[in-house]
Amino acid sequence: MGGEKDPLVLRSLVAGLIVGAGAFVLWRTVRMGTVVYVDHVELRELWGTTEVPWGDVTHIDVVPTSELDIIDGGPREAAMLCDRTGRRLNLLCVDDKALGRRRDLQNEIEAIRATWLAALRSGHN
Repeated sequence: MGGEKDPLVLRSLVAGLIVGAGAFVLWRTVRMGTVVYVDHVELRELWGTTEVPWGDVTHIDVVPTSELDIIDGGPREAAMLCDRTGRRLNLLCVDDKALGRRRDLQNEIEAIRATWLAALRSGHN
């Protein structure tokens, strides 16, 4: 009798793992993006989060994306942050496609830069 229940238990376990993994990926996907705080900017990716203190930021720019991204329906321009170590980090979901129009991208960049400069003035390094 124990042998008849084992396949059912195994199937239930596998189904539970698949549903759990799917829920985790969905939760992380929904959370992906750039979050601006008073003292740092947070880049939430699918498999991890990067925090960059405002004191480490050297500049924030709008850069053109590669032609391959544009061909695949991706954004034409995206925001990029550079830190004092020379890392160039994409500001996730801060691009002309995610925001809708180029003007919206420029407004978003201006708002992020304003937060960065305010943090530096108030001593958040």
